[in-house]
Amino acid sequence: MPDRPSRRAPATDALLLAVVAVAAVVPRFAAVVIGGGGLFGHLGYDGTVYYAAAAGLAAGKTPYQDFLLLHPPGIVLALWPFAELGQLIGDPSALALGRLTWMSMGAGSAVVAALIFRRYGAGPALIAGLGYAMFVPAIRVEHSTTLEAPGSLCLLGAIWLLTRPSGAGDRLAASALLAGCLVGVMTGLKIWGIAVAAVVVVWCLAVRGYRVAFAVIGGFVATLLAICLPFVASAPQEMWRMVVLDQMGRERNTASVGTRLLEIVGLTGWGGAIQFVALCLVATLLLGASVLAWRIPAGQLGVVLMAASLLLLLSAPPWSPDYGALIGPPAVAIAGGAAAALEGPSVSRPPVGVAAALLAVLVGYLVVAGPGKPFGHRFPGASLAAQLADVPGCVTTDDPTLLVETNLLSRNLARGCPLIVDLGGYSYHLQPGATAHRARSKNRQWQRFAIDYLAGGRASVVVRFEDEAGLSAKTWRTIRSWPIRGQVGRYLIRSPD
Repeated sequence: MPDRPSRRAPATDALLLAVVAVAAVVPRFAAVVIGGGGLFGHLGYDGTVYYAAAAGLAAGKTPYQDFLLLHPPGIVLALWPFAELGQLIGDPSALALGRLTWMSMGAGSAVVAALIFRRYGAGPALIAGLGYAMFVPAIRVEHSTTLEAPGSLCLLGAIWLLTRPSGAGDRLAASALLAGCLVGVMTGLKIWGIAVAAVVVVWCLAVRGYRVAFAVIGGFVATLLAICLPFVASAPQEMWRMVVLDQMGRERNTASVGTRLLEIVGLTGWGGAIQFVALCLVATLLLGASVLAWRIPAGQLGVVLMAASLLLLLSAPPWSPDYGALIGPPAVAIAGGAAAALEGPSVSRPPVGVAAALLAVLVGYLVVAGPGKPFGHRFPGASLAAQLADVPGCVTTDDPTLLVETNLLSRNLARGCPLIVDLGGYSYHLQPGATAHRARSKNRQWQRFAIDYLAGGRASVVVRFEDEAGLSAKTWRTIRSWPIRGQVGRYLIRSPD
């Protein structure tokens, strides 16, 4: 199906994009402020790990060389400005601002999804934009400073650049070069981006020609080198080990293929006959939409990206429902492409009923998949800060949320305290327990490392492993022998010395 212009007014475009942006921001913001922990709450582990890593970089410490980081350095660079700002306004406020920025990235992704299909009419643009706005895995990861929000925005930007009418020659090559840069940024955030880049290059070779494909490769390589090369130069072996070997060596999660597939689309906790029916329904919708979308360049790219993403997610050793965010961009590319194909050649008289039916499917999906998803919990950062203010030395913890929300992270760094941004991540790194795939509670190397670190502070607070899911009984006996110097809610402040 050839590209065709859509007769539209700038005011109409602005209204459409504003509707999409608001539809994306509202669930992300409400999920945190109304149904979650709030902007200063505990919104998961990973987001504060990355912020703490950025604070370490701002203080002159280098990832891989000075502290463990299990991902490429892109997320640290993305949060570096917020960490620098945290030295002026405090880490809690800087992280809250980062969280708002990440929610805005989610809205930006929805807007770009709408822009990809705007030339086919308002219907396809709304389907793609609102589809991303309502995609539950995207909502779940775009409420905190995680890897996925900037990655999805970059991928959708690349799809837009590669499939919009760009003319030919230098202009087309420039768009392809920029698209390659965006995919390079995505890979600089998470190594899974390499698979995405490969698919994009192959598609370009088949559809756009070798010149476009080489431009994508050039932008990708140059950007990835710019992000990673300084850190490779400082600690090449450790970076390779942490980013590649530690991740690939993780034990495979036991979640079934059916469970993974449903969680990929945001339908968690379904089993038995309901799971089977839901899988059949989702597969039927995806197959039908893919057949329709194949007629549209952006839809075609979405189909091949979806196939690669599903293969990657189903074969990856670790698993989390949050990983489903990876299929957000290809899913909305397929949805928008299918809607564009259904509208037919006439832009002036689009089938309103088709668009309304597709919108009803989106709303029904959000109603079914949305409720019951946790978005963190309130965290007594200010109260804990008051009790930890007079600690003369270092404060240690198993979760950087405590250091960030009490504004003690910068103080620790200024005092020369060890920077452990991801205590749990060391269980994938310390040998031989990591390669033996031992659970944390049975990983002696990690247990020794954890207790040595926690015992090194003048005050210590266990936040993440308080239910004994990671710390062994022996380690807990040691921790419980430390005197309690204060308590806020369920959080006990202990004095190891």
